Parts: sequence; C-alpha cells; structure tokens
Amino acid sequence: MTLPDENQEAINTTLEQQIPLPRIFISHSKNQEWCATFLHEFRKHGYDVWCDFDSLKAGQTWVQEIEKEIAKREIFIILLTAESQESVWVNQEIDMAHLAGGKCIIPVICERLNQPVRLLLKRCQMIDAINCGPQESALKIMNDIQFMI
Repeated sequence: MTLPDENQEAINTTLEQQIPLPRIFISHSKNQEWCATFLHEFRKHGYDVWCDFDSLKAGQTWVQEIEKEIAKREIFIILLTAESQESVWVNQEIDMAHLAGGKCIIPVICERLNQPVRLLLKRCQMIDAINCGPQESALKIMNDIQFMI
C-alpha cells in the first residue's frame, strides 16, 4: 500500500520531531571556506553543528569550550587536510573525541594528504571528498546518519 505524498510527509515530519538529530562537532585547520559550506549544509537540514570559527564567542576560554562541546556531541567530524594532520590542536581534539567514548568519528578527506592517516582514524569509515566537495560530502554523511538513529 502506498501513501499519498502528503501523508508520507506528515509521517516523516512526526518521526523527525520524535527522533532528535545527533549533534555534530567539526574539527578542521585553516580551511574555513570549505568548512563553512560543509557546516551550512548540515544546519540547513536542522543539525546542531559546533565549529570553532563561528561558535566561539568573545571572552570564552576556547580550550574549555572545545572540550565541553566534544563531550556533549554524538558525532565528531574531522576534516582531513595536510594542515589538519600536522595541527597539534586538531590531533588533541581527535584524542578527546576518542577518549570521550561512544562517539561516531567520521574522517572526511578534503584534499590529497602528504602523510598516512592516523591509525585511530583508519579504523573509521572515511568519506572521500576530494572530488565531490563540501555540499555533496555533507549530504552523504546525513544520509548515512539516518541509519544510525
């Protein structure tokens, strides 16, 4: 039996209201334009996304805010670039997410990398965004997230 489109839309809306979307933390280094497009796509679809460059407020202690936000979010997305692989802070954020336990860690390869991916991240299914860009990558992740909730 097939429901009319309006009935299916009502069911989808009811389900979305009952099942909250997971909250997302995005870790990156020096690729703000790519990251901004990526996170905008999630927000456009109702996701609560935290990213340092647009979420930190004046006067906040950024290390404490980052620790707090990683701890309270269900999904940790790392945007892998040559810069992020070398960033001490990004690697600390990866470690925090891993130690927090119970998080879905999603590595997104944004460009060709100069060195191998950390073993910790190799254990996670990666998204190759080199040829598809930020919007398509975000949509792929959102599609995969549906199967997690």
